[in-house]
Amino acid sequence: MILRSILLLSFFHIFFIACKSECETCKGKGKITCKVCYGDGKNKCEECEGVGESDCLYCDGDGIEKCSTCYGSGKNTCSKCAGAGTAYDYDYSISEYTYMTCNDCYGAGKERCNSCMGSGGDNCISCFSGKIKCDNCEGEGKTECGTCISQGEVKCADCNGKGEY
Repeated sequence: MILRSILLLSFFHIFFIACKSECETCKGKGKITCKVCYGDGKNKCEECEGVGESDCLYCDGDGIEKCSTCYGSGKNTCSKCAGAGTAYDYDYSISEYTYMTCNDCYGAGKERCNSCMGSGGDNCISCFSGKIKCDNCEGEGKTECGTCISQGEVKCADCNGKGEY
């Protein structure tokens, strides 16, 4: 009786092994390529759109931080004529005070900004040429795939990761 039970169990064991087949979806590996990152393990960064950098917020991406005195124009209102272009000044040709073209701004009403020496600003100290590295992807342009946890593969749903049925 014991021998018959062992033979019967052996038969079922062999039959069960013979009935198992390799999963066609994963070819017996138990894993398939991630359909979100296509096996790369990383996705395009949504914050910088895959570029890895963005425009500097301090200089608006032009690499020059605007002068805080003239706001980037390189000029200020003339201190002598207050921007009018004419000033009440002594006219030596007629030997009296009169309104005449301002000789500091030559009638323009503006003079060179002394803070930036007329340049409008200086190189931005917060960036390199107007661009800053993306904080989200650390300048790579890609972020980790959350679906496969950067592995590039996920467990086969057809065989539940076993590689066989």
